[in-house]
Amino acid sequence: MKRKFIGVFATFFVQIILFLSINYFNVGLIAVNDPFFIYLFLPIIVSAIIFLLLLLFFILASHQVIQKIELIFQKNKLILYLGLFLAGILLFSSASFFIVADSFLPEVYKSLLPFGLLGYVLGWELLISLSFIREEFNRKSRFWFGLPILIAANYFLWHDLVVVGRYLDEFLPNVYPGQAEIVLTNYHWWELLLPIREFQGMWQFELIIVYLLENIIGISGVWHLFQLILILIAFFLSWKVFRSTIFSYILVMCLVFGTHLYHAFQYSSITAFYLLQAVFILFLYLAYRFIKQEKRKASLLIGIVLTLSLAAIMYEGWLDFFAGIWLVTGFLIVYFRKNEKFQFMQRSAIIFGILNIIFLIYMLIKFTYLPFPHTSGESAMVFSYPRGSFWRGLEDIVSNYFKYLYMTLTNFLPPELIFSNALYQYEELQTHSNSVIVYNYLLYWRYFAGVAVTLFYSFFIKILKKICNSKSTDYLFLPLLIFLAMTAVNGATHTLLMFRPTRLFPHAGYHVYQGILGFSLSIAYGVDLASKRIKNNAIIPILIGMFTIILLYSAIRRPNYLWHIVEMAGIDHQGPYPNPLAVLIIKIRRIFPGFLL
Repeated sequence: MKRKFIGVFATFFVQIILFLSINYFNVGLIAVNDPFFIYLFLPIIVSAIIFLLLLLFFILASHQVIQKIELIFQKNKLILYLGLFLAGILLFSSASFFIVADSFLPEVYKSLLPFGLLGYVLGWELLISLSFIREEFNRKSRFWFGLPILIAANYFLWHDLVVVGRYLDEFLPNVYPGQAEIVLTNYHWWELLLPIREFQGMWQFELIIVYLLENIIGISGVWHLFQLILILIAFFLSWKVFRSTIFSYILVMCLVFGTHLYHAFQYSSITAFYLLQAVFILFLYLAYRFIKQEKRKASLLIGIVLTLSLAAIMYEGWLDFFAGIWLVTGFLIVYFRKNEKFQFMQRSAIIFGILNIIFLIYMLIKFTYLPFPHTSGESAMVFSYPRGSFWRGLEDIVSNYFKYLYMTLTNFLPPELIFSNALYQYEELQTHSNSVIVYNYLLYWRYFAGVAVTLFYSFFIKILKKICNSKSTDYLFLPLLIFLAMTAVNGATHTLLMFRPTRLFPHAGYHVYQGILGFSLSIAYGVDLASKRIKNNAIIPILIGMFTIILLYSAIRRPNYLWHIVEMAGIDHQGPYPNPLAVLIIKIRRIFPGFLL
């Protein structure tokens, strides 16, 4: 048997010993969770015992016997299917446990944790083992080997450092208590796919999805489930398009380690935006396949219509995505026409037509529920200003756009680089008797916004010129231009809103979640492109390592800064944001008591 195969299986022995030693005194606690134990953890235990027996057999068996068994493992399809099935059971069992972990009592969770970890490790190691053993996998890229580490790191961040289970509250029962009961008891299922009058006449299907799931797995379980869906869809679909390990990992890290959806700890409905971003990525993938493939496939066209329709009924903010893709497809039509790529031009025109048809149907249905959307309140649009307020409306749009693009471009940077350090460090400034002095620091971020927008558009125009001057067969910078365009058209609907005091500060990252998707794609493609052009291979790991460190540092450092802004905006009545940096320091001090003292 191959050494790699034996080496991977050898780790199972260590895992079994660890598993038995940790759980020896926890059998009594497991008994109170019999259903969970029987259906989820029993397969893990059986699998661990089987692997242990296999390891002992391969150690004791003769060389000739091992060679014969090796051929069976390499050629037999049944072995492959059984291995994949078993790995699926193990990973499903462990994923189920981690998703619903917050529903357990702390002492029960600690007793079951080794089972979940064991199933997770065994499942992934079985898949890795099969990739080395089977001939059909030998020549394929093993780009996904780091995925289990990425998923585990993401879970550790949000479950153990952010502690989402402590800060997330159910949305519908708290915000629409009476209305939710009416909707869920009296509406037909198909009526839930339309604007709901009880929910301010808006499309809120994502609220229904979150509500139904949180009654099964809890609101924190919904958070972890939607993040997992986004990770898998973004990772594997981006790989199918670009065949780049760097691109796929950077993209996923940006989407799930970013702090742009922290406002979910004020309004948990924002949790659904992870699922919405996954739908957007699926649409982009289907659109790419439809344009590129030589033969037009009806299945791809149906998929495009369905994903776009699903996005439209989930949340009104899909219009931000519509605006970005409308601009992109319009540009592609002109670009392919200029370069005489008429087949690509026609496919782009079809997608452009579908976008407009769904938009028109959406608006037609929308206006049957409201005479004009958002004429008052926090969501009032600039079109609702009285006649003669042209300049006020225009300047609201300009200031909104600068703020939202700045929020997008700085979403992955530490707060020390993007806000007033004086205001953050010296709390006495907030209570200074002279308000003009206070506002000098409060609005300090606008200098950064001007610089960020200027640099962004300088780069954007440079890439646009490269595209226009390049050969018709050179598409190297075309994806980057598309992603930058998605970034530029970010928060389109919120840009059109009237100025309100709560919008003075750049804190509500969910307003630009579509721009964050475009910018994440831009970063991933830019890093991948740079790594291919750098001649010195030693620089590439350093570049990626520096980016990862900045991203992870921002993930634990920015939340306290965001909460600081929320306090200054006067919308802190729903409780504080999590502080993962403080939690991390506490965990480190349990091992090193003098850390940072």
